[in-house]
Amino acid sequence: RALCPKDDTSVRAVLSISEKHSVVFIVERGSVVFSSSIEVGSRDFDKAVAKIFGVTEEAARVLKHQKASQETEGDAKLFEAILTVSSTIRDELSKVLAYWKSQGKKEREFVDVSEVVLLGSDSMRPGFSQYISSISKLPTRIGSVWTNTQSPEVSLPSLHKIDSLSYAAVIGA
Repeated sequence: RALCPKDDTSVRAVLSISEKHSVVFIVERGSVVFSSSIEVGSRDFDKAVAKIFGVTEEAARVLKHQKASQETEGDAKLFEAILTVSSTIRDELSKVLAYWKSQGKKEREFVDVSEVVLLGSDSMRPGFSQYISSISKLPTRIGSVWTNTQSPEVSLPSLHKIDSLSYAAVIGA
């Protein structure tokens, strides 16, 4: 409810990356109609980055969220580190989208998925949105958990956007 405008009739795929796992779910007319869990999450990204760079998981957490790196080699190493975890997420997202397309036509008045909405702080990692968009062949955006709570132009709570992405379920309740 926090992500989709009221009276929304579209179908969206939502990819939520949590600390220990991730979830892909399909939202139709503002309600979740299908979901699938993935056994990888933020902690797996941290472990992969820590291993490649030889740093602690805490240092890896900071490193993976940096907006721009000074070294091109560092960017390539970061991409290499997260590729295995990202490919697991990619595979599950692809399965969910294929299922929706094949089964949705049989079960209901079919409406195709219009976009992928990303949740969780790891979704704000540079290049991740573009990666998901290229593999899903759908527009991809970072979710705004404030969609149905208040107008951001009027007043935003003192919660940074990257942190707000971890609270979508609570804010939408």
